[in-house]
Amino acid sequence: MPARLSDIRDALRTFGGDIEDSGGPHPFKAILSGKRPYPIKAHNGWKTMIGDDYIRGMCRSFEIDKSEFWKRIRGTK
Repeated sequence: MPARLSDIRDALRTFGGDIEDSGGPHPFKAILSGKRPYPIKAHNGWKTMIGDDYIRGMCRSFEIDKSEFWKRIRGTK
């Protein structure tokens, strides 16, 4: 299930992370202390709907439980 980039940012902040505008081919990157940045293609800015494949990959990369992350996304709406 896709989610807006702004909702993903809000949920990631509850885990101590954030999303930065980095420019380049992947204009945004998700960051979490001690982890490698995760690039996100979001050419429509904060309104971009991000697919579940990117969300799953980010959760896997940051070692965040996907179901817990989705609870936080739903809690931001």
